[in-house]
Amino acid sequence: MTLDAEADVQILAKIRCNLGNAFYHQGQLRDAVKNFEESMNAHPSHQAGFNLLVCHIALGDTDSAIDDFMKLIKIKLVSSCSIADLETDASSPVEEDEGASHILHSAARLIAPLMNPAELVEILKDDHARLAMKMEYDFAIDLLKNNDRKHAVDLLKTLEKKHPESKEMIATNLSLVHFLEGDVHTASDYADVALNADRCNAQALVNRGNCFFVNDDYESAKELYLEAICVQSDCVQALFNLGLSNLRLNKPDDAIQAFEKLHTITPNNPAVIYHIADIYEDQGKLQDAIQ
Repeated sequence: MTLDAEADVQILAKIRCNLGNAFYHQGQLRDAVKNFEESMNAHPSHQAGFNLLVCHIALGDTDSAIDDFMKLIKIKLVSSCSIADLETDASSPVEEDEGASHILHSAARLIAPLMNPAELVEILKDDHARLAMKMEYDFAIDLLKNNDRKHAVDLLKTLEKKHPESKEMIATNLSLVHFLEGDVHTASDYADVALNADRCNAQALVNRGNCFFVNDDYESAKELYLEAICVQSDCVQALFNLGLSNLRLNKPDDAIQAFEKLHTITPNNPAVIYHIADIYEDQGKLQDAIQ
């Protein structure tokens, strides 16, 4: 195929993908599917394949969605035709390969409920080893969200052995799990592991600070919360716990400053509003407390 002919094919694929995006936004999913399929047949791209997968899931066509995913992971490079997201302008220019890993991760997350987790990881591990690891990590986080801490810990520890290069991320979550289970010593150890790998890990700093807090070392806890905020200025947990630490240190003005900043980030948080009002009431500022 000549270069001009290849360019024509890519332009056709781009047009079909953009038409598919337009039909998708209009709720005409079957017409969207038709155009995404023609785009993929003309010149496969990660974005067109992902959009096709989304449409088939929305239509409840599980078999087609799985087939879309299998084709998607076989694409080595993102086509330079249309990789516009369904939620953005379909004509937005992008560079070749931009966002390919994000697209594949999003696709894997969407298809995961439709497949056996072990089967999904097995399919990915040869050509997409990093994505396979990410999915195992995601499965562990999902277990935590469902309060299945035992299996989450088992999976995270397995990942720790299989993927030592990701020990920071895994140690951060293991620290949190052990803290929630009341094992402060182990939580502290894992927080240290994460911080030794990357001191600019806001969540690990919060985890380590929490360990100091429950051991009544509020000054050390405060220092770590402040460090976490320096790394991530909108770290909600660090701001809240900083306020609590300042209260324990009998520094209400510093506490109110932390809670007020947090209030701008989460204006409807009952716990934050309560502490602000309580501090003002203790200071005799009833009007501010009522407000």
